[in-house]
Amino acid sequence: MKKVLFSFAILSVSVGLSAQTAMPDFSKLGYKKSVMYTSSKGEFEEFHDQTDVVEIGTVLFNTKTNQIVGFVSEEKAETDVASATAAMSVDPNCEKYYWISPYAYCLNNPIRLVDTDGRTPKIYVETNGVGHTFVTTGEGKSTTVYTYGRYGGLDKDKSIGRSLSRTGEGVLVIMKGNEALKYIEHEVKDMGASIYEIKNGSDEKIDAHFNDMFESSDQKPSTGKYQNADNAKVVDTYDLFDNNCTTKSVEAVKVSTDGKLDLKSKGPANVDTKLYYENQKEDSQIKEIYIKDIYDEYKKNNK
Repeated sequence: MKKVLFSFAILSVSVGLSAQTAMPDFSKLGYKKSVMYTSSKGEFEEFHDQTDVVEIGTVLFNTKTNQIVGFVSEEKAETDVASATAAMSVDPNCEKYYWISPYAYCLNNPIRLVDTDGRTPKIYVETNGVGHTFVTTGEGKSTTVYTYGRYGGLDKDKSIGRSLSRTGEGVLVIMKGNEALKYIEHEVKDMGASIYEIKNGSDEKIDAHFNDMFESSDQKPSTGKYQNADNAKVVDTYDLFDNNCTTKSVEAVKVSTDGKLDLKSKGPANVDTKLYYENQKEDSQIKEIYIKDIYDEYKKNNK
C-alpha cells in the first residue's frame, strides 16, 4: 500500500513539474514576468505587459508613476471610429420613436434600413383643388423645401399655370428657414396637406438631386410669384400629365431610398392614396407625422 501511495505522489509531482516547465517563455517575446495573486493564489505564474500603462486619448499614461510615458502612433490616432461610436449615442429624434430604445440604430433593422444622422426627408401631399406635392429635408431652422411647378398666376402657391395650357416653364423653388416653415404651415394648415417621413430616405441624396437640378439652369421664371427670384429657376418644361410636382417629388423619394420606395405616381390624388396604404403596412417604409412634430423640431433647434 505504501509503495502505491509513494508512486502516486511521485507521479503527481512529476506531472506538476512538467506542466509548469511546459509553459512558454514569454520573456523571449519582451514581456516582463511577474507573479500575480489570482484564483490559484499565486500557484501559477501570469505574464502581463505594461499593466500600469493606460491609453488616454492619444497619450500613454502610467497610473503608478503618474507620468506620460509615450504617445499613440499617428496611424492609430487618426483611425475613424465614427461607425463604432454611433451605437453609443442617443438618436436626436428618439422622442418620436418612444417604443424603441433611443440607442437603437435605424429601428433595429440595419439590413433593410439606413440612417446616417437620425433625420429623414419628408413628402407633403395635398389634394385640395388641383393639389400639390413637395419634398423637404432637414429639420427645424435647417429645413429646406423643394417645390416644383409652373407657378404662373392662377394660384400663387401651387404648380398650376397662368393659362389652361398643359405645358409651361418648369420652375424649381428652394426655400429655407422661416420661409420654409411658413410655406409648410400654409400647405398643412390651410390646404390640408398630409406629411410622411421617408424612414430609409437620405436627406443628402435629395439635397444633391435637387441642387444639381437647380444649378443646371441659369434661367429665372419670367412670370408669376417667383418671377426673377433668386431661389427659383426654370429647370425644364412642365407637363401637367408627365412632368409635374408629383413626378418630381416621387423621383426624389426614389433617389433618396436607392429605388427601394418607388411610388410611381403622376398626380397628388394618386400618390396620396399610395402613401396612405403604405403607411398602414407593418413594415412600412414611411411614417405619417403632423404639423405639431414640425413645430417641435423648430422649437428644439432654436433653443
